[in-house]
Amino acid sequence: RHVSARLGYSTGPFDIAIAAGQQRFDVATALGSAGLTGANIATTIGAGAGTQKTYNIGSSWNFGFFKLMAFLDRETLNDIRETSGSVSGVIPLGQSEVRLGYDRSKLTLANGTASTVAQLKATYQYNLSKRTALYTTASLLDNKNATRLTLPGAAGQTSSGGDSKGVEFGVR
Repeated sequence: RHVSARLGYSTGPFDIAIAAGQQRFDVATALGSAGLTGANIATTIGAGAGTQKTYNIGSSWNFGFFKLMAFLDRETLNDIRETSGSVSGVIPLGQSEVRLGYDRSKLTLANGTASTVAQLKATYQYNLSKRTALYTTASLLDNKNATRLTLPGAAGQTSSGGDSKGVEFGVR
């Protein structure tokens, strides 16, 4: 069963929305938290015992020369809690644009163990047309605690609490 609601308001350059949702699991569900330890922490939710709750708020303000965006999300699943947030901006430059962003997520398990990861990213995009663009992105993923996440395409597994760096080029 899933129940959710969203409420948004937009006027001129300002936009804001809040949302909430709840999902109940009626069958046993295995959850894997990849990257927390070398063996990965796995939790199984028994039949009828799993309820996931989601709350988030997002907002943006377009100043014309710069668009600022922010997002905050809170997920809970029984005694497991994840809080994540993001602040980003877009700078239009004629046919191009620069995107800058910072994301942070903290996962807290039922036993009190916490794991945090933060990401800093920058993208340059050149729009060839309305639907086609060339882009390049550079990113740094900063693992805290025992977190071992890596960026897609990064060579090898990072050590606990280590960093992952990456650059990509592409056509959209």
